[in-house]
Amino acid sequence: MTKFDVIVAGGGSAGIASAVSAAKIGAHTLLVERNEMLGGMGTSALVHTICGLFAFREDKQHIWANNGFARTFATRLLDTGGAQPPRHMGRMVVMPHNPVAFASLADAMMEETPHLEVWMGAEIVAAHPQLEEVDIICRGVRNTVSASTYVDATGDATLTMLAGGDFSMSESKSLQRPAYIVGMRGFPTSFFEDDHKLQLAYRLVAAVNAGHLPREVLGAGFRQGLVSDEAFLTLDLAAEKSDSTWDPTSARCLADVVSQGRRVATMMTHYLRKNLEGCENCRITHWPSRAGIRESRRACGFHELTKQEILNGVSFNDAIANIGWPLELREKATGAQWHFPESDSPAQIPLRCLRHRDIRKLWIAGRCLSCTHEAQASIRVMGTCMATGEAAGLAAAIDDGRGENDWKRVASNIKQHREKIWSHP
Repeated sequence: MTKFDVIVAGGGSAGIASAVSAAKIGAHTLLVERNEMLGGMGTSALVHTICGLFAFREDKQHIWANNGFARTFATRLLDTGGAQPPRHMGRMVVMPHNPVAFASLADAMMEETPHLEVWMGAEIVAAHPQLEEVDIICRGVRNTVSASTYVDATGDATLTMLAGGDFSMSESKSLQRPAYIVGMRGFPTSFFEDDHKLQLAYRLVAAVNAGHLPREVLGAGFRQGLVSDEAFLTLDLAAEKSDSTWDPTSARCLADVVSQGRRVATMMTHYLRKNLEGCENCRITHWPSRAGIRESRRACGFHELTKQEILNGVSFNDAIANIGWPLELREKATGAQWHFPESDSPAQIPLRCLRHRDIRKLWIAGRCLSCTHEAQASIRVMGTCMATGEAAGLAAAIDDGRGENDWKRVASNIKQHREKIWSHP
């Protein structure tokens, strides 16, 4: 049986940050990803903007929310042409990127990092008590491996659940609704101008009222890609049928979501071709390989981050990441409810949110870390996931079993390692 120092479950934004960081300080690390492409929401779900990279600012300056992996990854994307310069959306800042470039950079960082092994098309399917061992299956072949410490970066707290650890999940009616994002080409430049967007919104409402389009298009949004005629269509879906409830861990529900997304996107494309001047040649160029799940299970750590802590800009003596995104609640398919912090001072995420309270070997990163439903609407974005993933990977690599006795000391060690690994001007 192969023994690793650290095993990271999930190769999305949090997982790649976690695995690279742990390996960079010498830990023999295994990253396990169920798809055959790294990047999670940023690649497989076609989420084409990285949010949470920058601090809230009224003066429109671009101030990095976190140094370390997140800043390094974003800078390298920019330098290679895989992303565009940051854009302001009110107090928020986003960085548009190309999902293909995102995946390529993730691959490059894996290959250039010593002590790191990556298994793709593989998934942890069983965990022995207290994570003594885990079973990984790839195309019907089962491997049993073990590690000194683990990081759950699955987004769904899958490893936490398999290990018998406590987790929480909101009621179906409160869960964030999923997004379905489609890549398209063939649009005129004018399609992305504000006047045109207003005209499109008016026509879509009229088409829905006339019964020509389903109600799901009312929450649709188009954002221009990195080339002039490219667009990403984002659909916020209701996610449940009249006789069912939404469960993001249900295979049946996920099948309903992706089929609904493809159906609505196809109908909308046909409508644009027929009814909007200049869009006669617009077409769908690629489907996502997964739906954009915003929320499911959340692991139970030593501290549960709350909505009020984020809105009040609370700081912690064991802080390991700053938060650069407001509460973006999407509990309905008709748009987001936004809740902004009271000042530009960033709220922080304490290390205690990243350590499972019952399973000593288990650290948690990304959207399934320990927080409330409302707080999760802020910390789930990719920039923040990279920052918490990096912290969890470093914590797992230096874990001496005494973290819960001195959180401040461990957080300080994490910051020191981060500064040694990455250099920023």
